[in-house]
Amino acid sequence: MKVLNWLKKEEIKPSQNYDRKFFIKNFNLKEEEEIEEVLEFLKIGTTITLLKFENPKIIFSSMEKVKKLCSEIEGDVLGLANHLFMAVPKNFEIVRKQPKEHFIESIVEKEESMPIKEVSKEDEWIDMTL
Repeated sequence: MKVLNWLKKEEIKPSQNYDRKFFIKNFNLKEEEEIEEVLEFLKIGTTITLLKFENPKIIFSSMEKVKKLCSEIEGDVLGLANHLFMAVPKNFEIVRKQPKEHFIESIVEKEESMPIKEVSKEDEWIDMTL
């Protein structure tokens, strides 16, 4: 019964009061005019948008609008695949993958800054039994 009620719910509109909830919304864009709805959701600041372009001809012009808005609202944009993008408002941060060398260097630095603690034979034996 709960599944049927969930299926009957109305689609979320950007003008609704969200009470500080956050959402992830998927958009399948076929025409350039459809990007306006994405921009509305980003302006509100509570929605992570996933953009999939069905028509490759509109990607460049549509993403220029998204990038412009994201720079105005201090949001961010990330390309995930050829026709798939993510745009987030100011409240979110996209963490990009660090280069492997930088990651290894940060681990080594952390290990070097950690104090070396001497372990007695008793402590070593206790640790091994856990």
